[in-house]
Amino acid sequence: MTSLLRSFGNPVSFSAGIVLLALLVAGWALARRCPGAGSVRVVAGAAIVVWLSVVVYVTVVLPSTSLLEARFSLVPLVDTVRGLLSPSFGNVAVATAANTALFAPLGVALGLISLPEGVATRDWVKPVVFALAVSVAAESFQGFVTERGAVAADDLIANVVGAWLGWLLARRVGPRDVSRVHRGAGTASDDLEGPVVGTSECPEATRGAGEGRRAAG
Repeated sequence: MTSLLRSFGNPVSFSAGIVLLALLVAGWALARRCPGAGSVRVVAGAAIVVWLSVVVYVTVVLPSTSLLEARFSLVPLVDTVRGLLSPSFGNVAVATAANTALFAPLGVALGLISLPEGVATRDWVKPVVFALAVSVAAESFQGFVTERGAVAADDLIANVVGAWLGWLLARRVGPRDVSRVHRGAGTASDDLEGPVVGTSECPEATRGAGEGRRAAG
């Protein structure tokens, strides 16, 4: 528990987390109004940059100052299951939840970037692959460069699950907004409320749609 407070309760992590949350909320609001707009991609991209900074700080910078040598646990789920069945199950549960939550913003940001075209595709692969790559890099740096911190397969699993759950959350932007996309293409009814992608109410998406049609022609 102490290490978690040290990682997420310090001023640097807390401040960056506030900025990250603000960017994700702004991206969410923009995506609700104009899914696929350039401004959504810019805000979500900025969120990914801030998120990467937080991950590097929490998983690389802070562990490098620890006096404990690297500990490897490469058999999936064994340590987590043992921990949950032990008297210290509360600490293990919180640590697992923290590792999951740490990567959720990545999934949210990638989900917002892929709207609206990603709704009809299985773009869940993107956050999973991205999360796995970043997690492997961070764990490898801890284990073989700084030689500090815990290098655990369970962390990789929790990180990937967190990114996937974040992506699912971003999909919740979608149902009404996806209808707007089809409505802009003339395939849905006109009784929906809100700005329509592909009209003057959503100019950024209008430009993107026009460019796409010209490319297709």
